Amino acid sequence: MKPISSLDINRIGFLKGLVVTTAIWIQSKDITDGFYLIHKFGLSGRQSEMKVV
Repeated sequence: MKPISSLDINRIGFLKGLVVTTAIWIQSKDITDGFYLIHKFGLSGRQSEMKVV
C-alpha cells in the first residue's frame, strides 16, 4: 500500500468540505452564507482529516 501523504489528506478534506458546502449553499441560495460556509467547512474539513491520521 502506498502511504497517504499529507497533501492527499488535505485534498480529500477540502473536497469533502466543498461537497457539503455546495449542497448547503444550493439549499440556502445565499451567496454570502455560501462563501462563509465554504471558508468554515473547508478549514474544519482539513483539520478533522488531519486529526484522523
